[in-house]
Amino acid sequence: VSVNPVPTAPVNVVQVFCGNKYLSEIDLGQGVGATLKWYQTATSVDVLPMTTQLVTGTHAYHVSQTINGCESSRAEIQVIIQDQLSVPVAPAAQLYCGEIQFADLEVTASIGGIIGWFATSVSTTPIDANQDVITGTYYVRQFNGTCWSDETTVQVTVNTVPLAPNNSNIHLCGNYNFGQVSIGQVSGATLNWYATATSITPLSPTTNVVGGTYYVSQTIGDCESPRVMINVSQT
Repeated sequence: VSVNPVPTAPVNVVQVFCGNKYLSEIDLGQGVGATLKWYQTATSVDVLPMTTQLVTGTHAYHVSQTINGCESSRAEIQVIIQDQLSVPVAPAAQLYCGEIQFADLEVTASIGGIIGWFATSVSTTPIDANQDVITGTYYVRQFNGTCWSDETTVQVTVNTVPLAPNNSNIHLCGNYNFGQVSIGQVSGATLNWYATATSITPLSPTTNVVGGTYYVSQTIGDCESPRVMINVSQT
């Protein structure tokens, strides 16, 4: 004959969570090897399934723990489920040229959501929004004043803005198109020729060069340099 002691009841501590929870996810600090049994009332016979999902609101349950086949008395446990926003929407890969701060990264929050960027998936303190971003993987969540949402993972690449090309004037003998003209640009760079200092669209590389003043930048790895003014003459 084995006579086992009756376990003590679980500790009556209010449980507070963000977002929906299942009973199986709740730890009450029960004894080693103990199995929790959740009941709707103090006198309920039926044990609630551990797959029971708790939604937003305050819930009261009566919980016992069973160890070595012996069940404890029940303790009333209050479970509070607080609202949690959905994950923020952000492009999974983002490319920037030059300095950029976390406050300027592309992300869309829900109404009332406050954005926070995190260095790791387990970080609890957001990065300062005014801090400069370096290339890496970051995790963005949104806060509703009580709970942080789950996260969206974002790979951010920050490239250096290339220096402007050489601004020496050039003289061409014969006919050339812009794609054929070199001004000593960095290896691998693509030259962009503009008709004015404020033109949005560069001239086509197949356009024939006509003597005059142009504004030229160079692009390396999707990042474009400032423009320089170059005078082109032809004979």
